[in-house]
Amino acid sequence: MKPGLRLVQQQAQKQKQKMKAALKYAAVGVCCAAIVGGVTFTYLNLGQSGTARAGTEGIKDPVKLRFFEGERQGDGVVLKWRTLMEVENDYFTIERSADGQMFEPIAVVQGAGFSDSRRDYTFTDPEPLMGSNVYRLGKTNFEGQTVYSDIISVAITKDEAVNIIYGGQNPANGLSEIVFDADTNADVMVVLKDVTGKQVFSNMVKPTQGRNTYTFEDKTKLDNGIYLVTVERSGIKSNVLKLVKTH
Repeated sequence: MKPGLRLVQQQAQKQKQKMKAALKYAAVGVCCAAIVGGVTFTYLNLGQSGTARAGTEGIKDPVKLRFFEGERQGDGVVLKWRTLMEVENDYFTIERSADGQMFEPIAVVQGAGFSDSRRDYTFTDPEPLMGSNVYRLGKTNFEGQTVYSDIISVAITKDEAVNIIYGGQNPANGLSEIVFDADTNADVMVVLKDVTGKQVFSNMVKPTQGRNTYTFEDKTKLDNGIYLVTVERSGIKSNVLKLVKTH
């Protein structure tokens, strides 16, 4: 055998021995066990297509999850979770449901594989459902087995919806204006930005429920050009309207 090949084989053998020292596996009936950092995790060996739900009797989550939570921010929902340890954790799947019964995947986030330290993850759902948004976190190991977290719910209430219908210059007075619909008479913020995203104007107004017209008075002193308009309430933004000022 060539010296170079022998050296490679020796290095590979040493690497295997290190892995065996760090990760010890033992068959336990139909379960597998992994020891990382002195903590033992077990999970049911269900095969490539098996699925297990968190909390099922006899099954322990291969990921030690500290929390899974969500909150509304702006017009999206930010989901955060933290793991304290991961064993053969290939990836996470974020699933969403309107009723807590029928779920659909909306994102996949890569897992750490093996980890005995804290790891933080985040994902933003950019287009949550109007009303109830029920989320669960799937954790899939290298063998394709999936365990789900407990569900969480984040509500997007309908009475916070604002929609811009029209924007342009009023031919009667030459002033720029927008027309928008509001579901309630709660205060809204009219925000104007230039095409670079820099805010150039904002004003809090109290609309009436239904159709409203907002006029940008001369005091705004807007230069000719293209602007982006939104109407916001409680961090929820309306659709974005392009407004062109020509004189």
